Amino acid sequence: MNGMADKKNEFVYLNSSLPSAESRYSILRWGWGGINRTDTVDSGQISDCSGVDIDPPRITVAHKFTDYAHYAEPIGVFGFDDFLVVIYRDSGKIKVDWRRRNDIRTGIIGDAKNDTLDLRKRSVVQFNVAKNTENIVASTFERKLLIFPDCVSMDFHPAASNPIASLGDTYPNLHMASVYGSRVFGVDNNLVYASAYNDYANWDLDTADDTSSAHAWVSMSQSNVKADGEFTGIYTYDNHVVLFKKDFMQLVYNNKNPFRIVDVGSYGADNQYAIAEANGVLYFASQDAVYAFGGGTPKEVSTSLGLGNYAGAVLGGYKDSLYCQLGNTLYRLKNGVWSGSDVTHAVKQFAANDNGLYGLLDNGDIVLIRSADEAEKDTDSSDTSFDPDDYGDWWFETDLMFAGRLDVRRAKKITLLAEIWRGSTVSAYLLRDGEKFNANTSKRILYSSKYGLQEMRGMLRGFGAFCHRLRICGHGKAIIHAAELMISWGGDVYKNS
Repeated sequence: MNGMADKKNEFVYLNSSLPSAESRYSILRWGWGGINRTDTVDSGQISDCSGVDIDPPRITVAHKFTDYAHYAEPIGVFGFDDFLVVIYRDSGKIKVDWRRRNDIRTGIIGDAKNDTLDLRKRSVVQFNVAKNTENIVASTFERKLLIFPDCVSMDFHPAASNPIASLGDTYPNLHMASVYGSRVFGVDNNLVYASAYNDYANWDLDTADDTSSAHAWVSMSQSNVKADGEFTGIYTYDNHVVLFKKDFMQLVYNNKNPFRIVDVGSYGADNQYAIAEANGVLYFASQDAVYAFGGGTPKEVSTSLGLGNYAGAVLGGYKDSLYCQLGNTLYRLKNGVWSGSDVTHAVKQFAANDNGLYGLLDNGDIVLIRSADEAEKDTDSSDTSFDPDDYGDWWFETDLMFAGRLDVRRAKKITLLAEIWRGSTVSAYLLRDGEKFNANTSKRILYSSKYGLQEMRGMLRGFGAFCHRLRICGHGKAIIHAAELMISWGGDVYKNS
């Protein structure tokens, strides 16, 4: 009797135990997270991607760069209002182009030396000189652009001849500059300078017989031994001039002479193009991380990228987005979420104006990276004039989906919710047990070339694994809203002892 009782919960048929009922579990990705290479298991984020912008709760395909101009020997590009300033070497001269669409005005900065000094990084700043200040009602501003380290100026809206004026032999040898409080602030290797108030050409310092809060000012910066080394950047942010070295950061306080330098700490900028502002926050890339500074202590924001070396990084800011070119990958940070795209030619410098964000590439091209009206483009997926090649190929992969259990499971079904633009395609592959994607051998489950909002479904058989990953890819424009992987556990034989 006892033996019979022990077997009452088990039905035996031809000496085999029937499996218990199969349980199903849904792994849903709705509200995508950004790139996270440091936590790749059940994080709900993306392990990697290319060609997409991650804007939770959706993922949008990124528009390709738009060609703007090409220079054989470009040096730098800078944005103001609705125009660009391009500095370049040509025909034995260092030249500058003032470009507003098809309106181009060229000036000559000086003779080229045909060595690396010609191609050193430039700094171009806007300075407004107040005129007729005795009568505030009749006062006006004369707007100038100052170019360093060449120490020349030009009109903000130059005449067709675009005259270039020297700032004079008494001008300090500023390597880079910024403008704050109607003064030019600049640095050489070791010193910090400020021009006289409202006069970018006046560098008269206080003397024993003549002191004034409007005079120019100069100071060393190494009172702290940790602040030793040459300057790598200068930027005006939140009513302060911010000074950077490779591994140190300082602020200039006060709005009149004498100024004072205050230490922020051991946070540095790798180079003068590794500093940018986006959405009211100052970002800078040191050799080991990207930091955000809003006042107080800088905060590292690049941990999830899983990269240990940011040497040579270039940053650009536009509206709510920060762009970071590192190696052959262009990253974007928006609302704390990173996305990225592989690029053929790296951005050497960013420049923003009212029309959008531009980039100077390492092949001499200047391209429009993000248009000011980007959000208004291609909003209708049925648009017959849409060109999918403007977006090209793209992909992203999810994290490893264990669903909180270390157990073998079987994939049953994949569902993908996506809006697809006319002429574009979307595919989904299922990778298992850490499989690396291979277009020839990986299993494609879903494919669609229909336009409009699509709920794509695919059934699977015999696809057991202890973990799975989705790779979603395509060509052209699409918005990926959600993905669901249906898996099952069960079928194990359980016997009472």
